[in-house]
Amino acid sequence: MSVWTACWQGLGLVVGALLAVFSWLWITRPRTNAPGPTPLPLLGNLPHFWRNLPVVVNDFRKLQRCYGDVFRFYLGPKLILVATQPNDARRLLVGCKMRERDDFTTRALFAYTGNGLIVSKGELWKAHRKIIEPTFHSEKRFYQPWLQIDWIISLTPDGEALKEQMTVLNGIVKKGIALLREKRLKALPKKRKTFLDVMIDDRGNFLLSENEVFDEVRTFVLAASDSTATALSCIFALLGLHPEWQDAIQKEVDEIFGTGDHYLRPAIDSDLAQLKVTEAVIKESLRLFPAVPVAPVFASEDIPLSYGRYVAPRGSVVFVFLNLLHRQPAFFPDPDKFDPRRFLVGGGAGALFPYSYLPFGAGSRLCVGARFAMLVMKTTLAMVMRQFRIVASCTREELEEIAVFITGKPVRDIRIKCIPRSAPTMKN
Repeated sequence: MSVWTACWQGLGLVVGALLAVFSWLWITRPRTNAPGPTPLPLLGNLPHFWRNLPVVVNDFRKLQRCYGDVFRFYLGPKLILVATQPNDARRLLVGCKMRERDDFTTRALFAYTGNGLIVSKGELWKAHRKIIEPTFHSEKRFYQPWLQIDWIISLTPDGEALKEQMTVLNGIVKKGIALLREKRLKALPKKRKTFLDVMIDDRGNFLLSENEVFDEVRTFVLAASDSTATALSCIFALLGLHPEWQDAIQKEVDEIFGTGDHYLRPAIDSDLAQLKVTEAVIKESLRLFPAVPVAPVFASEDIPLSYGRYVAPRGSVVFVFLNLLHRQPAFFPDPDKFDPRRFLVGGGAGALFPYSYLPFGAGSRLCVGARFAMLVMKTTLAMVMRQFRIVASCTREELEEIAVFITGKPVRDIRIKCIPRSAPTMKN
């Protein structure tokens, strides 16, 4: 027997074994009575999504129109269900005994965040969350310095740019951990603890290993910067497309910050509390374009959906699709319209149907930095709108082309112009 013959035979055995494994996985795949597109053997519905990459939110809106508010598809043998109603969101995000993340949905994140809060699960996640959560109980002590991180508004979906940022970030985090090891914790005022400080005890010992601290800091910086930058980009684009709401925000900031030398002073808590129109604009933008489009839930047991009509079987993954949840006409009339009045007094926001609006998720996996993110966005808008008029060079149709990924990034660049204001309240 020649060497080539042996090679071909070996290759044939490998291919045959792989086909046997994939066939077994396909035959034993989880099944559900929820409707969805017809899957192909072994491939499932992958060809449906391959036709037009990247996969965008509108692809799922089309599936929702075809199959209803609960539908399913297969990625190979992996069963994915999509839920878009508040009652299902409550059951999945709050009602499950322990909301877990499936390796299928977190594997891509591991290279960027390590085993941080987004990826970790079980007892490890619970322990880390308990340690980290107190960091965000006093956000006001560090949201102003956070705005000095220039790259919060320069992130792009380009893989090479993200890789370069990760290299820089890794060096910063390692240096921070080294400095933290050298200083005495008790020398710091108790109310001035930083994100890293809460990870060491009163004797200066780390509550987490150095690698775990490293992973959590990377998770915090990436999650906070990328999601907030994405949200702010959409907010500025919407303001450029709706100048009447720019007028409303600028009238509000002019009244709050006054005139003269102190007009451009840093915003303080009492200022931010008065920014009602600004907050309504942020909330409406997050309704239309939540920074994280999907909240995935691993079904560790059979989960009934749509009042028991369908079942998410054990081993499947359910996507609580926030973009679709937020545009249910039963809860948000004229759901595609940008109308911040919904979140102003008398606009119905106080009577929202429970779990119909979840820009930061819900339940045990509620975004740990939700309030922090709102403070950053309000502070940024107050700062920018005092100084500039925003003109959008993109269309609403372009803005709607949102890629379904870790964060909901527009497929096309968001193009805006910042024109210095010439209002009489501005200092020359």
